[in-house]
Amino acid sequence: SFAHTMFFGIGAYGVAIACTRLEPSLGAVALGVGVALVVSLLLSLLIGLFSLRVRAIFFAMITLAVASAFLSLASQLSDLTGGEDGLTFKVPELLQDRVVAYYLLFTTAALLVLMLLRIVNSPFGRVLQAIRENDFRAEAIGYRTVVYRTLASVLSALFATLAGALLAIWLRYN
Repeated sequence: SFAHTMFFGIGAYGVAIACTRLEPSLGAVALGVGVALVVSLLLSLLIGLFSLRVRAIFFAMITLAVASAFLSLASQLSDLTGGEDGLTFKVPELLQDRVVAYYLLFTTAALLVLMLLRIVNSPFGRVLQAIRENDFRAEAIGYRTVVYRTLASVLSALFATLAGALLAIWLRYN
């Protein structure tokens, strides 16, 4: 999926826009991450429902087209996104200290990795592995592969959004 760059950017812009437009606080960061997650959820669900019925190169082409459209949109909305120059923003006072910010981001990243491991080792993850190995066999057993693939796409988009938000917090620039 080439759309993951778009979801990464949505997470980063969510934090950057919230910290630019509002007073830089933990509430603004939480609001930015929350709005970015909702936008990514809806967009990935929409992309997943329309594009996961096709296979291989067609899926890649659809996600690449959507990501390119969002790149143009981010460039055109320069009042909101900073356009080609990007946004520099201030982080909350708690995150001004680089050591505190590092450990907060490290802990968050570690928790996200543990969540991903839990998903992979869950029954849901086993079904995804079966679909990866043989899509037709998994469907013949009775799994609705399009539903599982869409859910996997949505989950991966949400994790990419969180990764973008974490990088924006660390760099203080998007």
